[in-house]
Amino acid sequence: LAQEEDEATVCDLLQTLAGLSVCPETAQLICAAPQFQVLLTITRHSKTGGGTFGLIVAVLCRLGQALFELELTDPAALASLVPAAAAVFCRDQELPKFGSMELLSSILEVIAGAEQQLEPILPAWGQGSQPSVIMDMRVGLQQVLCAKVGPTERLHALRLVVAGLDTLGAEWTMLAHDGLEAGKFVLLVLQLAAIEVQLIAGSQDQEGKVANVETLSVCSSLLEKGVNLLIQEEGGWSDLKSEFILNAGDVYSRVLKAVLDHLLESRSAESFEDDATVTMIRLVCSYVVHEPEGSAWSRGVPLLPFMLKCGGGKWPTAPLPFVLPWVLMCEPEELNANDVIPTLCSQLSLMLLDGSESATHVGQVIAVLAGVLADQMLLTIPESLQHELCERLALFAQQSENGEDALQGLSLIHI
Repeated sequence: LAQEEDEATVCDLLQTLAGLSVCPETAQLICAAPQFQVLLTITRHSKTGGGTFGLIVAVLCRLGQALFELELTDPAALASLVPAAAAVFCRDQELPKFGSMELLSSILEVIAGAEQQLEPILPAWGQGSQPSVIMDMRVGLQQVLCAKVGPTERLHALRLVVAGLDTLGAEWTMLAHDGLEAGKFVLLVLQLAAIEVQLIAGSQDQEGKVANVETLSVCSSLLEKGVNLLIQEEGGWSDLKSEFILNAGDVYSRVLKAVLDHLLESRSAESFEDDATVTMIRLVCSYVVHEPEGSAWSRGVPLLPFMLKCGGGKWPTAPLPFVLPWVLMCEPEELNANDVIPTLCSQLSLMLLDGSESATHVGQVIAVLAGVLADQMLLTIPESLQHELCERLALFAQQSENGEDALQGLSLIHI
């Protein structure tokens, strides 16, 4: 494949490779072979729409499908598909572009969740004299996100951005490249994600439920990651033009207003266990803990009791881990005025009944209670809950390996 100049012969070889790629075990062997990376060179030099290019796309798709059929998906084998798939993705032809984009997002999601380390592979994606794999993906994403595409294609593009951030960090989204100055690409991504969230948040039915929960989850995740970039002292928004920083602030102001409006309606509808509600709570919390003086904080504090109840009190689906830091930052007057402490104690009581499912997280709630009650004479655990909590904490101390958490909780209760 590397040396043959006759396109007909190359196509014959690729057809053979495509035929062998349908078997998962054979696909794994093909991807592990050092010679497999020759496919990247051929992809870069083949003409879009030509027979060679089409066969390369077929080989990649078949290999990807076969590898995902393995009982234990091999992240290293999947990672070997990424360079050629990215080279296909940055081309202009629509069908191969969308197919390779879906393949790339699926692969990077597996890699991001893999326990094994892939240091020998990942650094090579951004090095060498050839165009980097990372920037091939970036070019393809710019083409999709700046074009008029359907909701499915846009969702796959945003999924790929999330997976890329989880796998490769954020630097590739901040760089100037392919006609966009530094920071413009990440701002584009956040603007699109915010628009999707605003539309979804405003589309709830009479019960407070929304459609497109998957899109909401992906876009909220992107906006949460954007918050982390905003607060970075180096390598984040602080290195970019002030105009972009102001635009990013406007993006968050609009999306948080829409999300808080939705949460107000969800509270009225008592929609405590809706996945969309939990996702929106996560988004609000990720922002307000870094902006305690903004309008989102003042609008959100009265909603804290509702947020604490969402998810049925169960872990890890409940948003408690994201709400607790906000509670810890509140002033005593804010907590008292909104009955936050009674609600938090009630949720702790429910968690103690859940047994092992919540056992490892009870300590987090108790630690927050200890933090807000310390040296604050205005705040106390309501008498109506003290006996119930004592009984359940004592039982929890006997039955759980985390008995010290229960003893700390008992020390907070004065009867």
